[in-house]
Amino acid sequence: NEALAAAFVDLFEVNGQAVRPSSPYGNYSDGIKLGFYTDRDPLLRSDRREYVVLTLLASEQAERNLGLHVFIALVNGITPAEVVHIMFLTGVYRGINVLTNGLRVVAKTFDAVIAAADAPPTATGDRSAITGEVIRKVLSAFPDPKYDEAKKNLEGDRGGDGGKGW
Repeated sequence: NEALAAAFVDLFEVNGQAVRPSSPYGNYSDGIKLGFYTDRDPLLRSDRREYVVLTLLASEQAERNLGLHVFIALVNGITPAEVVHIMFLTGVYRGINVLTNGLRVVAKTFDAVIAAADAPPTATGDRSAITGEVIRKVLSAFPDPKYDEAKKNLEGDRGGDGGKGW
């Protein structure tokens, strides 16, 4: 969980958001880390948390976030078969489109995780950096043109977050 929390912060930074203690992203990431991605008395056990998150994201057809949480579920001990079963159960209640989309996302995520595992590591010895690499590989399997365009419009010519800390 600590490695995932560090990778979560890295993900903000990779996307150009500064994560300083008093910034909105800093406060958000601290809340997530201390409430859900901590080894000390989390609000939900990590496997239960991911059962819930997988179901919610599959039902919303939030492909990129679902792909990310499929990886996080695997890291937290949920088996590939259980991930598929969660997609089937969600599809029973939400419809065939949700089922087929969820299974497609799961398959793409499994492929991305396997590809990341087969690639030569660029970060050695640092577990959170390696986890961050896998997360970036998973997210790259789900391009998000609307996000990219919004980020480009927000950044404009100033680059990054303009030093605003968010």
